[in-house]
Amino acid sequence: MSDVDFARIAHSWTMVRIGRMPLADFTDTVLRLGAAAWTHPSGARDLPRRTAAHDLMTGQVRIGTAVQEPGDTPAHGGFGLALSPAELGTSVLAIGPSRSGQTTQLVRPIIEALCLQALARTTTIIAVGTGTEPAVPDDAFDIVIRPGDPRSLHDFDIYGGTDDSQQAATILAEALVGDLPSTTGPMAHAVPRAATALAELLGPFQAAHHRFPHVSELHELLNGSQDAIDSLRNALEAAGQDSHLRVLDKRGRETDAGEMIRALLRDRVATLEPLLTPCTDAPPFLLGAALQEPQRIRIDLPASGFAKASDVTARLVLAQFNTYAATRPDQTAFAFLVLDVAAQAITPGSLRGVQRLRAAHAGVLLTLQLLDDIPESLHVPLLEAVGCLVCWPGLSPRDAQRINHKRPNPYLTSSIPSDLSLVSMPSDHGYMAAPLLTRLHG
Repeated sequence: MSDVDFARIAHSWTMVRIGRMPLADFTDTVLRLGAAAWTHPSGARDLPRRTAAHDLMTGQVRIGTAVQEPGDTPAHGGFGLALSPAELGTSVLAIGPSRSGQTTQLVRPIIEALCLQALARTTTIIAVGTGTEPAVPDDAFDIVIRPGDPRSLHDFDIYGGTDDSQQAATILAEALVGDLPSTTGPMAHAVPRAATALAELLGPFQAAHHRFPHVSELHELLNGSQDAIDSLRNALEAAGQDSHLRVLDKRGRETDAGEMIRALLRDRVATLEPLLTPCTDAPPFLLGAALQEPQRIRIDLPASGFAKASDVTARLVLAQFNTYAATRPDQTAFAFLVLDVAAQAITPGSLRGVQRLRAAHAGVLLTLQLLDDIPESLHVPLLEAVGCLVCWPGLSPRDAQRINHKRPNPYLTSSIPSDLSLVSMPSDHGYMAAPLLTRLHG
């Protein structure tokens, strides 16, 4: 009986204690299957390999040892420091330059830990990054999605599986235009106006075809293709959908500002066509449905060639996760998103969504090389949205000053030693008792 088996069966026993599983069913299953009871749907009972120290009894993964130096918290000097869903559920921001150790010392251990917890049926993990050097190999995951790669076994559904046209439009609008700076001109309030423009197409199309349009179909409709509009109008007339016909006709009386929004949506949807046009016969991956079961999912975005499309896709994954994780009917299992390409995904709307995850037993890991990778107006909201902050060697003095202004501590000054790693997190969780700040040995 492995530690994964023990954690999985202990989780089922917890379900008995809280009234979610009859005791007789638990007893019968354990007597019949022993250590293989409630095995993960993949059949796996461990990862092919582990590179970090894991404690599945507590759900922790060790990330280092606190340094014993003057200025460190004496009570924690020399102790190991670990992360668990208690800390990850407050969401994590990791800042550090390329090759500073983010992947090996933080991203990989966290993904490994949550993949193990998924095998114990307590967690769903979605890891997003570029496919050049994945932190954890394919064989540790149940589903690997490579948008734009014809060899990918799964396509990514841009709507996440919802059948609510307004919700689908809101998520898609956040991904397509959520990065636009706030203005007082014709592009002010771009996200809600884009959501309205998209809903005016998605609702009628769904009423006519009982599904939402594919990327290429949506592009044609946004482009005002007469053939596409006429085809949709004929389908609505045949279905007797008069109310949706009126919505469709209303689009012909757009204001100049509305036309600007539609043109922007058209351009950005066009960039998604080579990446997110369905290219397999397999059912598309639905993020909303995936969060209902303990699964291990990796999404590899292209490392080059589709920069704009990858940026929009990263925002789309984060927008879908924020929405579906917070509205899951069953939030017993922990849900976590690792976004190792976070710079272009961080928007005002996505940060508001991240803050709502704490109450939904979910969280995200966002990695940045510099705070300046995102607009300055988002620096403070980002630092306020996350409960766990990790800073890596090579942190710029400018970033150190900004972080120190918001989360004061004795180490983040204008001069950062090259061998310094910092972790800041809630003081009432963690390995032993997690310090507010500590230096780590790897």
